[in-house]
Amino acid sequence: MRGWRTLLGVVRFFLFYFGLISKDDSVLEKDERSEFHKEGDGVCCSKCGQKMTHYPGAKMTHLTYHDGVTFGHFLPKAVGGKNVGKNWVQHECNLCNRAHGNLFLKLIHKYGQYPKDVPFLTLLKFVIYSIGEFNNSIIGFWFMDYEDRFQQHREALILEKMSGGKKAKFKQKRIETARMLIDASRKRALEGAT
Repeated sequence: MRGWRTLLGVVRFFLFYFGLISKDDSVLEKDERSEFHKEGDGVCCSKCGQKMTHYPGAKMTHLTYHDGVTFGHFLPKAVGGKNVGKNWVQHECNLCNRAHGNLFLKLIHKYGQYPKDVPFLTLLKFVIYSIGEFNNSIIGFWFMDYEDRFQQHREALILEKMSGGKKAKFKQKRIETARMLIDASRKRALEGAT
């Protein structure tokens, strides 16, 4: 039945938001996490459809292994999500998981520093969008703003990887600044010589 996961997630979110349950601080054992990642090898990402790969022992960053299998929480842990159970986690590619996390962080920082700083109805809308059961349905238009921003974050991560990351951008900016200073110095020297 469509919507049962959303209902379950919204109920858990309400309980968490109003302090009736605490944040799930459970940590999966290394072998449980590894088993979850192995199960996701060759599976298509639920958000983008990309075939995922399990990279045993690899440290995944925003610049490496975009197709790597990660834990995708239907309901973000910061608003009551859990680490275990097929109703709470799914296989997601590293790229989509990071883009979704960036989207959530930007939403929080728009209003403050903590999830509870976000207006309740805005946060509820994000929770329903995160669970994703209705994103491609008749009411999916309600989530288009989040989906557009998710895609923008995803594209930004791809571009960052292609350009070598923030360090490469910083290095390039330093080189451009040095060139401008050298050119300005040469111009002054030539103007002074005439």
